[in-house]
Amino acid sequence: MSTPTAFVRDFREAAPYIDYLRGKTLVIGVASSLVSSAPLAALAADLNLLASLGVRLVLIHGSRKQINQLSADSGHTPEYHNGRRITDSATLALAKQACGMVRFDIEAALSVGVAHSPQ
Repeated sequence: MSTPTAFVRDFREAAPYIDYLRGKTLVIGVASSLVSSAPLAALAADLNLLASLGVRLVLIHGSRKQINQLSADSGHTPEYHNGRRITDSATLALAKQACGMVRFDIEAALSVGVAHSPQ
């Protein structure tokens, strides 16, 4: 638990950054491993706070973990060349599905808003 003095100190340290970022666009990349329930809820709370302070956000998310899981679940074994996955039609369908699922989860987490975000 933070003391009132520590809170004021922390707020004063953050104030110049808040002022600098207000009205600016911040691009944030999120790894697919962070798009699971616990980390996503905390991330969404932080993003909602930034948005409430006037920061415009662009969120770029990964989906590798979800694509790999869907591939394993469907029994599809993707091919690789020089460490990169070759996107055939089956892999592309799984990638689209994974991206849709991740996007839905992110939108749902962001819809909670600042007032109901975890502490």
